[in-house]
Amino acid sequence: MAFNLGSYYKINCKISGKVFDVRDESLNNGAYIQQYTWKNIDGQKFMVYPLDNGTYAFASKLSGKVFSVRAASMDNQAVIEQYDWSAEDKQKFYLTLQEANYYSGTSQLSGKVWDVRDSSTHNQALIQQYTWKDIDGQKFSFTPVDTISVPSTTTTPLPGVPEYHGYNDQLPDQTYPVVTAYTVAPFFAISDPRYGTNTARQVKENPYYLYIRKEYWKLLQSHTFAPGEDATFVYRTGISTVDQTASSTTTSTTIGADGGLQFKKLSVGLSSQYTTELQTSQSTTDAEMKEQEVAITLTNIHPYPVAWSKYILVREYHVERSDGSIVNTPWTVSLPNRTQSVYYPNEEMLRRPVLIEFENYSL
Repeated sequence: MAFNLGSYYKINCKISGKVFDVRDESLNNGAYIQQYTWKNIDGQKFMVYPLDNGTYAFASKLSGKVFSVRAASMDNQAVIEQYDWSAEDKQKFYLTLQEANYYSGTSQLSGKVWDVRDSSTHNQALIQQYTWKDIDGQKFSFTPVDTISVPSTTTTPLPGVPEYHGYNDQLPDQTYPVVTAYTVAPFFAISDPRYGTNTARQVKENPYYLYIRKEYWKLLQSHTFAPGEDATFVYRTGISTVDQTASSTTTSTTIGADGGLQFKKLSVGLSSQYTTELQTSQSTTDAEMKEQEVAITLTNIHPYPVAWSKYILVREYHVERSDGSIVNTPWTVSLPNRTQSVYYPNEEMLRRPVLIEFENYSL
C-alpha cells in the first residue's frame, strides 16, 4: 500500500472491526494503544511516515507521540504504547501484506507483530506484540480519514560562477542564493523552540516542515596580477561550530568531514529520504567538518596582466514552518572541494594555463 503523506489514517482490526485508539485520549507518554469502536476523534487517527529500510513510524494526531514497544521488550504480550519519538528500533515497524488489504505490523526491534490481546472483539482490548500466528487478530487495514497539508517550494538551478569580460570588471561578492533542493520533514524529527515538548500542539499546527537547501557562489579573493607577479592569499572553508550546533539542534543532522550528512538522535531513520531529496550523500565518517584555513599562492607566468577571482560554493540550510517563519537560524557550509577560479584573459582565449596555483591547507 502506498501511504499518502497528506493523510491521517485509521487502523482497522480485522478480528473486531474496531480501530486503534489512544486509551483515555491521553497526551502522555506510556498511554496504551487499544482497539475501540470508531468515534472519528483525533485519538483514532495516525500519520504513517516512511523511514529507512522499509519501516514506518506511526504518530498520533492527538498527542504527536508515536507507537513504541513498551520498555523495548523482546517478549510476547509487551504492549504497544505512545511515546515521544526517539528514533529507536522499538518505534519502527514493517508492514507486510498478508491478504487483500490486510497487513501485519512487525516490530523492527523484536520481529514480533501487532496483536489484539486474547483475540478480543471488545472495546479496550490492548494492542500488544506477539509471535506471528496468521490469525485475524494480527491483521489490520488502513483507511485515510483526514487530510494533512504537505508544504512544498520551487527549486531553481544554481547559476554559474560570474565571469570576466574585461580587466576593469568588478565581480560580485556572491551570486543570488537560490533554492536548489528541499525535503519535507515530519514534525517529530524537528526540534522547534516554538513548541518545546508540546508535540500535541506541534502536530496540529506543523505536521510537516520544509528542510531547505539554498546554494550560491561566494567570492573568496580577487586580484589583478602584474606580469611575473606572485601572491599568497588565505581564505576559509567548512562550517563553524556555531552552525554545526544550529544544524544539530534543529534537525539532528550535522555535516561530516567528508561533506556528507550525519544522522543523529531524531533524524535516525530518515537518511535515505534526506540524502536523496537534499541531493547530498550520507557521511561515512564520525568526524564533523570544521572551519579550515587555506593558503593559496598564484604566479602570473605571462608578460601581461591577469585578472583573477576565486569563488566557493556555499550551501545554506534552514527549516521553515507552515507559516513561512524560520526555525532557529540558518547554517552554512563552504564546500572545500567546490571552488572555481575565473580569469581575464581566460584559458580558452589563451589556449594555455593562465595562473599557476598552489594550495596549502592548515587548521
